[in-house]
Amino acid sequence: PVCAKCGAELKAHWKACPECGTAVQEGAATPSAPAPNGDAGSSFDRGMMFADRGDYETAIAEFTEAIKIDPNNAEAYTKRGDAYFNEDDNDRAIADYTQAITLAPNYARAYRDRGGAYNYKGDYDRAIADYTQAIKIDPNYTSAYDGRGDVYCNRGLVYDNKKDYDRAIADFTQAIELDPNILMYYRSRADAYNSKGDYDRAIADYTKAVELNPDAASYKEALENAIEARGY
Repeated sequence: PVCAKCGAELKAHWKACPECGTAVQEGAATPSAPAPNGDAGSSFDRGMMFADRGDYETAIAEFTEAIKIDPNNAEAYTKRGDAYFNEDDNDRAIADYTQAITLAPNYARAYRDRGGAYNYKGDYDRAIADYTQAIKIDPNYTSAYDGRGDVYCNRGLVYDNKKDYDRAIADFTQAIELDPNILMYYRSRADAYNSKGDYDRAIADYTKAVELNPDAASYKEALENAIEARGY
């Protein structure tokens, strides 16, 4: 879409044109998070524009301005947290996600994103707690950001890192039930089965992953290794 006033190119989730400030379609705000107010909306949308371009430093500055104008803007804190996360500044990201949760306690995405930051820090217990809370808020998490089932898959990866393979497998299975066409879910569950020495189930999941993406050489290699490990 383009701005009706100045012709600037827009993203579907923007609420106002970052060039001239003209309002665009409603409904762009993330569920459970209040939309930006007044001038904060323009700063927010400029932040989104720069984040989409990968200019996270400038995006952070714009989201900071949006927060100064509207300190209760939970979505701005979350987006600034995402920008910090993309800059590998997990501590600042966690601080922003925590503030977003304080402002909007039922904002499942903020818990999901904070869980991801904790996961990258290796703080698996807190990551599990946040992913679990996101699932509690929305058991059928259908986020437009990463696709259905990712919360379960991400939590499963945390369990896998802790070598708690049974819980990891349970979460990967839930992710598959939510969206059976995501090959990463099968690969992740296969890896957990493989780590347990359950080669038959690992082979079945690697085979499914290869069916979903026949060109993935690493998946074929993993399948061949599991067959060799099984020994027949």
